[in-house]
Amino acid sequence: MYLVEDHGLNLKGKSLAPLRTEELNLVLKPLDKGTYQIRPRILYLDESGKYKSHEPEPATIVVKELGISGWLKGPTRDK
Repeated sequence: MYLVEDHGLNLKGKSLAPLRTEELNLVLKPLDKGTYQIRPRILYLDESGKYKSHEPEPATIVVKELGISGWLKGPTRDK
């Protein structure tokens, strides 16, 4: 398990061999419905020890309410 620190995910010095990949699963708990963009940025040290960064394509996440009418808010009443 890794910790979120200063808007980043601390991988505790995990190293990755050249040309290898690593898959991370993130669990996000939204507070409000809406459309959000996640713009990841990967910071790393290259083979010569220099800091580098990479920014993959942003991902869009759409958060909606549950589709069961009245389930969370109770039944609606006609006036």
